[in-house]
Amino acid sequence: MRKYSFSLVTLIALVAVTLVFGAQPTNAQGQEGPPPELVNIEIFTGMDYGEVRSQMTTIRDQLGARCRYCHLLGEDGVTDYVPETSMKQTARQMIRMVQVLNEQEPFASGDVKVSCATCHKGSPHIPLFVGGGRETWVPYN
Repeated sequence: MRKYSFSLVTLIALVAVTLVFGAQPTNAQGQEGPPPELVNIEIFTGMDYGEVRSQMTTIRDQLGARCRYCHLLGEDGVTDYVPETSMKQTARQMIRMVQVLNEQEPFASGDVKVSCATCHKGSPHIPLFVGGGRETWVPYN
């Protein structure tokens, strides 16, 4: 019983220390400090850093891709979100398409009915079905 009490006290102490000294806010590169300034934002205008980050995380997860699928690796080895890339241009077109679709009937009820995952199904390449019901992948050029 004594060993159990000690473990419980230790656990409570660890939780208390974590709550008191919790994780410091970090920026995109994982460094302490305020979030970075949003630059080169064309779609998610009017959103703060946390909202944009949340949207981008959702898109990343729905595509089954890493951030560097669209964003560049900087010289310092950290993802650089600012430079324009052809993949970002394509992503913006796709996001606009999803927004337009979700404004149409029967999707206009306020619930998101179409998302990146609707077509991408967890892959950056959209699967197409060819004759005989076989699924094939369309490479991105």
